[in-house]
Amino acid sequence: MSGSRRARAEIIVVGTELLQGYRADRHVPFLTVELRRAGLDVRRATVVPDQRQCVAASVALALDSDATVVIVCGGVGPTPDDVTKDAVADALGTTLKMDDNAREEIRRRASVFGDVSPDAVDRQAMVVPGARLLTNHVGVAPGLAVSRGSATVYLLPGPPAELRDMFLRYVGPEIRRTASPGWVAMIRTASLREVTVAEMVSDALGLGQRVTAAYLPAPGIVDVLLSANSKRTLASAVAKVRKRLGCRIYSENGGELEEVVGALLTARGNSLVTAESCTGGLVAQLLTSIPGSSRYVLGGVVAYSNGLKERLLGVPGDMLRRHGAVSAEVASAMAEGARERLGGDWAISVTGIAGPDGGTEDKPVGLVLHGLAGPGGVDVARHVLGGDRAAVRMASARLALDFLRGRLMVS
Repeated sequence: MSGSRRARAEIIVVGTELLQGYRADRHVPFLTVELRRAGLDVRRATVVPDQRQCVAASVALALDSDATVVIVCGGVGPTPDDVTKDAVADALGTTLKMDDNAREEIRRRASVFGDVSPDAVDRQAMVVPGARLLTNHVGVAPGLAVSRGSATVYLLPGPPAELRDMFLRYVGPEIRRTASPGWVAMIRTASLREVTVAEMVSDALGLGQRVTAAYLPAPGIVDVLLSANSKRTLASAVAKVRKRLGCRIYSENGGELEEVVGALLTARGNSLVTAESCTGGLVAQLLTSIPGSSRYVLGGVVAYSNGLKERLLGVPGDMLRRHGAVSAEVASAMAEGARERLGGDWAISVTGIAGPDGGTEDKPVGLVLHGLAGPGGVDVARHVLGGDRAAVRMASARLALDFLRGRLMVS
């Protein structure tokens, strides 16, 4: 939870390639969630081309509005179309200047990647007068934070990994310290649909509550943002929602599902193996994205074909012919086979129909079966998921992790 008066934010994403359809924006969804988590009202998100006048006009418009935080994404690198810093200087009525400290830091960072072009270094070391440097720990180009009156403009690099690290490392904590955003809590849930979560939260809060609830769905998970005018009101609302949602809540501190599962496995000294079909290794990818996951992830098998399910996981051929690859029987056999052959304390399996084709009346597109083998035996869960192929695959992977989380919490 965080608290006091609310603030407003605007997001400006710079990139001609986004407007031309060559790439999809990944910044606005991330930043909107993070800013809302910090308690800020996001009033507007704009995508503009790599044109100095367009960027400058968007920044000026944001500063002339009631925004207290303006985040500009992209265009701070070394190429000729990186015009964001010049544009922000234009909007502020100033010109860029060389920062010698920035130049040395950029040269040091660039040397790590083997590309120390003097021109590129100098271009990235030009800063808006009065701006504070935000060190780039993932790439090279630094970010900037420059204040004008009660507003702060943050210039962040375009590559998603660089932007996310810089926001989480510098911008988010600074906003919480300086913007005094209000009282906000995030409750993260898994394995429930958005409409179900909303009904349960509304039922928990009842009528006449001075609490605002917002819902942020993603494949397999739904985040609930609760906002209130006082700490006491928010604490009461969180307690009611916690009681109503119960074990469906996997985090109240912003932790990812794969982090929570990893912490549970670590606390028990348990290991895990995976057996995946329709998710193509996505469960293992999520788990191993967490630093230190080698303590509990032994490895996994992607057995897409029936032949590999037989040879690598020991799924009986007659079972596959009788029930089909997408069945409770095969999901159970995949998990058992993975646990026996790969040696983990736990084994999770996924088999399903991700679509858009391949469904039948009995086995529709979106049907997914999870098997979970552990010290107490084997369980199977069945879901029918909506969305496109990517959404079904991601939801399947997250539901697998939540299936395991549930067993770990009671084992």
